[in-house]
Amino acid sequence: LLKKHRCKAVVSPICYYTEQYSNTNEVLSPSYSHCTWQQLEEMQNSGYVEIQNHSYNLHSQNGRLGIQQRSDESNDKYKEVITKDISQAQDMFKHHLNITPKAFVYPFGVMSNSSEEILKSLSFKCTIICEERVNQITKDKNSLYMLGRYLRTNDMNTDELFAKFK
Repeated sequence: LLKKHRCKAVVSPICYYTEQYSNTNEVLSPSYSHCTWQQLEEMQNSGYVEIQNHSYNLHSQNGRLGIQQRSDESNDKYKEVITKDISQAQDMFKHHLNITPKAFVYPFGVMSNSSEEILKSLSFKCTIICEERVNQITKDKNSLYMLGRYLRTNDMNTDELFAKFK
C-alpha cells in the first residue's frame, strides 16, 4: 500500500520481539504483530519505511511502565537501566540493518524527568510520545522532541484507529 500510494511510514520495533520472532517465525501474540530482521531490512530497503528505536525490551508493564523511572530507583540506576536497554537496541539495528536510528519512540508514551536528557546524550535527534496532536515543526531543532503520535491500543481495530483521523 505504501508503494501504491507513494506514502512513507515509520516502524518502531521492540528489538527483543524482533529477535524472538526472527529465531522462531512463530506469532508471539495474537494482539501484536512483530517483524523479523529480514522483513525489517526489506521494508527499509524499499525506501518507503524508516526504522526507529522503541527499546530493546522496555515495552512492558511488569514492574516498570515503558521507560518510566520506578519510585524506588535512584537517578543513577535509572539512567543505567534505560541507557543499557536503548543502546542494546541501537547495537542490534546497526548489526542487522546497518542503521543507527535517530528517533526514539517512547513505549506507552511515558517518560520521567530525565528521560529527554538521557536520550539526547545517546544522540537521538527526535523523540515521539503518545499525545494525540498535530505537531509544530520549526527551524528550532528542539521542536523535534516530544512529538505527538496516534496510539493504537491492543483492543483497537484498524477501523477504530482510522476513525480518529476523520
